[in-house]
Amino acid sequence: MEIAQKSTLAKLLATENVSLEHKNVPTAYFDLKDRKVVLPILKSDISPAMYDLFIGHEVSHALNTPLEGWHDSQSLKGKGFKSFLNVVEDARIERDIKKRFPGLTKSFYKGYREMFEMDFFGLGDNDINDYPLIDRINLFYKVGQFANVHFTDAEQVFVDRVAKCETWDDVVAVSEDLYDYAQNEESEMDLPDAFHGDSEEGENDSEDPMPMPSDDSDANSEEETGEDESHDSDDSQESDAEEENNEGDASDEESDDESDDADMIQSEESGEPASLTDQAFRDNEEQLIETGSRDIHWVNFPKLDTKKWVNNDPWNGLEDHLREKVDFFVADDAGRGWRSFDSEDAIPFETAAEMLVNGFTKKNRAFINMMVSQFEAKRKAQTLKKAREHRTGDLNMDKLWATKLTEDVFLSTTVTPDGKNHGMLMVIDFSGSMYDKLQATIEQMLIQVSFCKKVNIPFEVYSFTNNHGNNIDQHVVQNQKAGDLQIVDNDLCINRLIHSGMGAKEFKKTMMLMLMIGSGYSTWNSRQSGLPFCEHYSFPSRFGLGGTPLDATVLMMRDIALEFRRRNGIDVLNTLFLTDGGNTGSLGMGGDHNAYTRSYSYGGDRVAIRENGVTTLGKTESRVWNTRFADQVCQALIAHYDKTTGSRTVNYFLSDANRARMKQEFMNIYGWNSESDFDKKWKTEWLSDGYIQIDGLDGFPTAFCLRSKDLGEDAELEVKGEKKGDLVRGFKKFQKTKTTSRKFLTKFIEKIA
Repeated sequence: MEIAQKSTLAKLLATENVSLEHKNVPTAYFDLKDRKVVLPILKSDISPAMYDLFIGHEVSHALNTPLEGWHDSQSLKGKGFKSFLNVVEDARIERDIKKRFPGLTKSFYKGYREMFEMDFFGLGDNDINDYPLIDRINLFYKVGQFANVHFTDAEQVFVDRVAKCETWDDVVAVSEDLYDYAQNEESEMDLPDAFHGDSEEGENDSEDPMPMPSDDSDANSEEETGEDESHDSDDSQESDAEEENNEGDASDEESDDESDDADMIQSEESGEPASLTDQAFRDNEEQLIETGSRDIHWVNFPKLDTKKWVNNDPWNGLEDHLREKVDFFVADDAGRGWRSFDSEDAIPFETAAEMLVNGFTKKNRAFINMMVSQFEAKRKAQTLKKAREHRTGDLNMDKLWATKLTEDVFLSTTVTPDGKNHGMLMVIDFSGSMYDKLQATIEQMLIQVSFCKKVNIPFEVYSFTNNHGNNIDQHVVQNQKAGDLQIVDNDLCINRLIHSGMGAKEFKKTMMLMLMIGSGYSTWNSRQSGLPFCEHYSFPSRFGLGGTPLDATVLMMRDIALEFRRRNGIDVLNTLFLTDGGNTGSLGMGGDHNAYTRSYSYGGDRVAIRENGVTTLGKTESRVWNTRFADQVCQALIAHYDKTTGSRTVNYFLSDANRARMKQEFMNIYGWNSESDFDKKWKTEWLSDGYIQIDGLDGFPTAFCLRSKDLGEDAELEVKGEKKGDLVRGFKKFQKTKTTSRKFLTKFIEKIA
C-alpha cells in the first residue's frame, strides 16, 4: 500500500494540519499534542478499501472524539461500559466522515464487508440476531447493509437515538441507557439463553479503526439500501417475533460452551455486560498488522534558501588566482620525476589555456559531431514513428476516378506531434577519492554539455563536497522545527559549474577554466600526453576535495531542480549523479540532539519524508549487510527528489572494485538468490562493455557501475602481430574502449532521442 498517497488522504480528510504516521504500534491512536494519526504498519496485501476505511475512521476520531472517548481510555463504569461507548462513538464519527467526504462511503462498505467475510466480528456460523442489543447495533452500523440485522420496537428506539448522536455528551447519554438496558436484560433472562449462539464465535471487536454511518448515507446508494430497509417498522415487528421464537427454542440446544460465552459477555472485573463484537474486532485486528517489520522514522523536508548554500559563480576571480598563484607545466620529458618541476619550467598561462582547449577540441570534436548526428537521426525516427495521417475532409480530385475501388478519396496531411522538451542536471562528486578520476570526469562532462549545447538541451552542472575550511556562516539554519531534516555540516560546498544560459564567450572561458582545474587532478600517465598540468594545492578551497555529502546535496538539488524546470519549461528532467563512493552523511533532525550521532548507527529504522501533503517512504532495504541510518535518509531523499521533481535520475558510479565487491553490491540489492543473475551480468556487461547496471545502488532507481580506468582512456588502435585475426582483435578493442569512455553521453542519448 502506498503510504504517501494515504498520508495525503489523511490531510484532506482532516482539513487541517493533521499528519499520518505508520509505526510499530499494536493499534491506531491519535496524538492530540502533535496532531498525528498513528496507525500500525499494516500488511502490504491489505486492500485499498480497508486502508481507506482505517484512515477515514481514525481521522474522524481526531476531528470529533475528545480524549476521554478514545478506545484505550478508561471508563469509571469499567471495561464493559467502555465497549458500549466504543460502539456508539464509532457510529457517530463514521457517519460524520462520510457526510464530509461521500466518496468514502464505498470504501467503508467494501472494507467492512471484507472484514465481515474474514469473520473479524467473531460471528462464525451464528445468527447475528441471536446477539445482545449492543452487538446488533455495532454490526448494524458497520455491516448491517448486507447482514440483515433485526430489532424489536423497543430496541429500534435505541438504534434511532444512536443515529441522532451529534456530540460526545449525546454518545455518553445513549451509552449509559444502553448499558442499563443490558443490565436489566440480563436480570430478566438466563444469560446462555439470551446469548445462545455467541459462544463459539469469539465476537469481533469493532474498535476505533472503522465505522459506518446509517441515516446520512446516500439513499440511492446500493450499499445503503439494506440499512435503510432495516429501519422499517415491518422489519422491527418481524424481528420481535423471531427473537421470541429464538428465545423459546434456545434452552434445549445449548452446548457446554455457552457458559464460556456468558463469561465473555461480562467484564473481567465487574461481571457486567460488554460488547462481544467490539472485543472480537480488537482481537482480530492483529491479523492486519505486519509483524517483525522495522519501525518507520518520520522526518520533514525543510524549507531552505538555496542561494545561501550554492555558489552560482564559483569562477569569479579564479582566472586571476590561477595566473598569480598556480604554475602550469608540460611533461615533455618522460624521465622526470613526479614533482621535479619548478617555477622556471612553467609555461605562460595563455599558452596553457590554449593547449588545453585545443587538445580537448581535437580529441573530441569528431565524436561530439557524430553523436549530434546520431541524436538527430534517432529523434527524427521517433518523430516519424509517432506521426499519424489526418484526413482533412476535402475531396482529392485526383482520386475521384478510384471511387469504385476505394473509399479513401479525401485529402490527408501528416500530423507530427511536438517532441517533449528535455533538460539535464549533472552533479559531480568532488570527494577525495575522485582525485585520480576527476580530470577524465571533467572531460566527459564537457563532452556532454557540448553535445547539449549543440542540440539545444537546457543543462546545469554542479559539483559537491564538504571541503573543510569554507567556514560559511550562513550554513546555520535558525529556528529549526522539530523533526525537520537539518544540514549540520557547515562546510557543505556546492558549485554551479556551467549551464546553458551562458553566452558563447562565457561558455568557452568556463570550459577553459574547468580544463585547468581538471589538469590539477591529472595522473602521471595523463601528464605524459603532452598537455599542460598543474598542482591543485594552490586552488581556492571551493575547488578542493573532501567528503561525499550526497544526502545534503540531494536535499539542496530538489529546489534547484524545480526552479530549473520552471525557468526552462522542461517536460522531461534527466538528473545524472556521478560518484565513486557512498554517502558520508551530513544531516541531522531539528530538535533531536542525538539525531546526527544516530545517523551513523547501523540497522536503523526505515525513513519516511513528509512535505506539503506528500510522503515518501524509502524503499531500498539492505539484504546482505545492515545499512546506516544516514543511508536510509539518503535513499528516501533520492526517492522524494524523483517524486517531487518528476526527474529520471541516474547514478554513474565509477568503480575499480573487483568481482567479489561488485557481487556483494549486487546481492545487497537483489538478495542472496541473485548470484546467477550477477554472473550473467558480469560476463555480458562488465567484462564485455565495461559497466554493470545495478538499479537501486545507494538508493538510485537507475545505476551504472563503470570501470573508472576506462573513463579517460584515449584509445589507440594497437595491432599485435601480422595476422588478420590480430587486426580484428585490435580493432574490436579499439572500438570497445572508445565506446566505454563515452558511456555518459551514449546512455543519455538513448534516453532522450
